[in-house]
Amino acid sequence: MQWNEARFDADGDAVMQNVHQPVFEFVQAPKLTDWSQDAVVRWKRRWEQYVGIVRQRCMESGERLEVAVRPVKTCIDPELLEVLCLYELRKAADDVTSEELVSLIDAKLGSVKNAQVPDLDDFFRQLLKVDLHEDDIDARVLKYYRDFATLIKENGLSKIIGVGNPADGGYNDRMKLRCTVLIDNLEPKMLRDDVRRHVKYECRETKRND
Repeated sequence: MQWNEARFDADGDAVMQNVHQPVFEFVQAPKLTDWSQDAVVRWKRRWEQYVGIVRQRCMESGERLEVAVRPVKTCIDPELLEVLCLYELRKAADDVTSEELVSLIDAKLGSVKNAQVPDLDDFFRQLLKVDLHEDDIDARVLKYYRDFATLIKENGLSKIIGVGNPADGGYNDRMKLRCTVLIDNLEPKMLRDDVRRHVKYECRETKRND
C-alpha cells in the first residue's frame, strides 16, 4: 500500500511524496542541528508543519496527538542538545525536558539576532512589499499583512512591533508603530498618500490599531 511521507524543500515547506509504508502513514519529524537564528526559524516552520500533518493523521486514526508527536528533545542533534543544556539551561541533558527546550527555542525566536535591533525603517523598506501582480485586492491585502507578520516573527521583532497582549505595557506604542510601518510601505504611492490623508483627517483612531 502507498502512503505519504513528509519531506521538506529548500524553503522549509512540506512536500508530500508517495512511498511504500506498512499499515500507517510515517511522518518524519524535522531535526534541529544548528542554533543560528535562521536555522531555528526554518526548524520551527518545519516543526509546525510536521505537527499539523500528525494532527490530521490523528483525527483520521483516533490516535492521541501527544503520543504520536515525537518529543522535541529527540529532534535535536545530540551534540547540540548537550551544549544547549549545559550552557543555556545549566542542566545535564538527562534532566532537561522537552517543555524546557520548547521554551528555550521560543525565547530564541522572540529575540533579535545578536541582540541588535535593526534599522526598522530600512528593514521593512527592503523586505515588506505589496504584491502588485495580485489582481484580487482582498488577497493582496491579506498577503501584505501575512508577510508583515512573518517578517516580525522570523526576525525576533515581536517584543518591539508584535501585537502581543493588549494588557502588556507598551501595547499602544507597538500598535502605532505597526500602523506607521504598514502605511509607509504601501504601494502604489497614490494609495499610500490616500491612506495617510484618511488616517490624518478622517480616522485618527486607525493609528492605534492596524
